[in-house]
Amino acid sequence: RLGLRVILTREDDRTLGLDDRAAVANNGKANLLISLHANGSPVPEQSGAEIFRLQLDRESADVVRVATAEGTSLPTLGGGVRRLDLIPWDLAQARHLDESSVLASVLQEELQLQVPMSTHPVREAPMRLLAAANMPAALVEVAYLTNPQQEARLKTEDFKASVAQAVFSAIVRFRAWSEESQTP
Repeated sequence: RLGLRVILTREDDRTLGLDDRAAVANNGKANLLISLHANGSPVPEQSGAEIFRLQLDRESADVVRVATAEGTSLPTLGGGVRRLDLIPWDLAQARHLDESSVLASVLQEELQLQVPMSTHPVREAPMRLLAAANMPAALVEVAYLTNPQQEARLKTEDFKASVAQAVFSAIVRFRAWSEESQTP
C-alpha cells in the first residue's frame, strides 16, 4: 500500500547469521531495518513486547566520529575526486542512532495500541545485527515464548495481524517524519 519494496531475510524457519541478516539489508540498499523476534526468559512470568535500539560505548562512538570526519577522497574518471566515508562495518549504525531512536519510539507507540508491552518497552543494547545496519534500525521482541499465555497468543492470527498493523503504522509514521526532517 505504500509503494515500498519489502526485503525478507528469510521466508522459512532456517537459521541465518546476524552478519548475513545485516548484509541482506545493506546489500539491498534498505532504507529501514525492523527485525522481528519472539523473546525468551528464564522467568516464565516475563511478558510483553520490547523494542531494542543500538547502544554504542563511548569508544565506538569516537571511532565513528573520527572516520566520518576524515573520510577519504578518491580520484574519479574525467578528473575530480569523490569523498568516501569509511566506517567499520560493525559500526555502520552509528550515524543512524538518532533516526533509530525515533524509529524505536514510534514502534513502541504503535505496538502499545495493539499488544501488551513490557514494563521497559524500549531498551538499548549492543546488538551486532543493529550495529551492522547502515540505516535506521530496531529489533522488536513481540512476545515471550517462555510465557505460556503469550506463547498461546503468539500463535493466533489476531495477534499476528495486530503486530503487523502496528509495524505498518510505525513505518508510515516514521516515513512521514523522515521526509519532514529532510525537507529544508
